Amino acid sequence: MKNHKTAAIILAAGGSTRMGQPKQLIKWQDKTFLNHIIEKSDQTNLSPIIIVLGAHSNKIKKTIAENSKINIVENRHWQEGLSTSVKLAIEKLPADIDSVIIFLVDQPQVKIETINSLVKKSENSTAEVIIPIKDNKKGNPILIKSSILNHIDQLRGDKGLKQIIDQFSKDYINCNDDSIFFDVDYLDDIKKLEKYK
Repeated sequence: MKNHKTAAIILAAGGSTRMGQPKQLIKWQDKTFLNHIIEKSDQTNLSPIIIVLGAHSNKIKKTIAENSKINIVENRHWQEGLSTSVKLAIEKLPADIDSVIIFLVDQPQVKIETINSLVKKSENSTAEVIIPIKDNKKGNPILIKSSILNHIDQLRGDKGLKQIIDQFSKDYINCNDDSIFFDVDYLDDIKKLEKYK
């Protein structure tokens, strides 16, 4: 049985207008949001780790932890919406991957257990999309099988992946915490991260 290869895409191109400062550079537990996700992707053997930067890219690059798995992609059109970052990252994926997990940079609290569960489920499921849920409510990050990546070209604007994944078969992992729903949009939200230590 061949080894299942799962890559990571970290969407970190946004301008953080609601936050008033780059989310990518905010520190929590002595690490930036971005480095938290890089570290967890590395610890769960995701490779490559494709990071999409846009706003504040030069400043952010200087803070990214050294890791040979990392491929940094710059999205010059990040203001046109999340879809431009997703499509750019998909283009950089190697041909031999089986799946990819898509992370949002404002969710540094993502749990290693969640990542591992997504990968394990994908290895044993024929579904093309794997989504974490709690109490039947969907969260992030999501895993997408390589078989549907060519459909990403249909993405438009800032709606993210929902407009695509709704077309495909889905399976779910049950999570026992609500960290899969939480993202950091405002300064006050940083304090709320403490419950996910």
